[in-house]
Amino acid sequence: MKTVAFFGSSTFAGKGQAFNILAFLQKQNKNLVFKNLGSGGDTAFKALQRIDDVVKAKPCITFLLLGGNDVLVNVLPMYRDAFRSLILGWSPDKIGERNGWKFHSDGIHLNSRGAMILINLIDKYLQN
Repeated sequence: MKTVAFFGSSTFAGKGQAFNILAFLQKQNKNLVFKNLGSGGDTAFKALQRIDDVVKAKPCITFLLLGGNDVLVNVLPMYRDAFRSLILGWSPDKIGERNGWKFHSDGIHLNSRGAMILINLIDKYLQN
């Protein structure tokens, strides 16, 4: 079976406020092995320290998604949304709606609408 690696931050890690993209794709692509190499909160510099994980996985395809956390290194508005998620139990979609975002819950993490766009693009690529 072909191995597909997903390398980046929480968008691929699929935990917390992030939509679980890999779980969704895995249901549709049972003929592929997915390696979740996402790490929540990763910046591009921190991810570079983990690049050996991608090499060791020996993937045929690697999807890379980084940069969102680099924007927030000196900004803390995501804590408000973490409170809404963890304490109030709001879904990423509800948080995004409250923030006025169409594709994100907090300006970084994709809500279900944004995640489905990414999923469809990845799935289209995997089918070719």
